[in-house]
Amino acid sequence: AGEPDAIRCWNDAARTARTRLVDADLAAGPVSELTVSVPNRPGIVAQVALALGRAGVNIADLALAPAADMRSGSITLWVSGERARERACELIADLGYPVS
Repeated sequence: AGEPDAIRCWNDAARTARTRLVDADLAAGPVSELTVSVPNRPGIVAQVALALGRAGVNIADLALAPAADMRSGSITLWVSGERARERACELIADLGYPVS
């Protein structure tokens, strides 16, 4: 317990609040949150972002979170609309990364 749990709790609360704010302000409708598990290596964020951008999927926002061992981490992406979410999941899976 302790500090890591408090930080996780704070991050979860901030994520929920941020999603509410973004949903209220986006003309394209509510955003979907996707979390991608990736290795920690140079260019990984660019690889994912470029794949989505080339397919016309707009990333409304993103956050990075390294794992404790710094060998891997997660990229959390917010995209607008259900179709964009489905397309983003397909593209990320094609890159070989798990997405939830």
